[in-house]
Amino acid sequence: MAQKKPKIRERQIGKPKPEKKPLINPRYKSTFWTVVVISILTVFFIVNNTRKEPESGPYPPYFDTSIISKVEASGSQNSNTVETIDSSIIQNH
Repeated sequence: MAQKKPKIRERQIGKPKPEKKPLINPRYKSTFWTVVVISILTVFFIVNNTRKEPESGPYPPYFDTSIISKVEASGSQNSNTVETIDSSIIQNH
């Protein structure tokens, strides 16, 4: 008679670990994080540009404050304001 070969089973040590199911489908993981990062950056951009904070800080060492008073006095009637400021800075420096 033919003898049956016993099946060789792999011996298990310890309890079997349950298979972890990912929270986000791996196919959409990069898309999800891209949308999250862009959303956060958009919120920061909007918040940063809607606050009303006075611009303050020291003027550069060569800056002449009398130029500002001349520009404010002339108002928006003078279209060459930038050229006037540039030329007076160059002359003073």
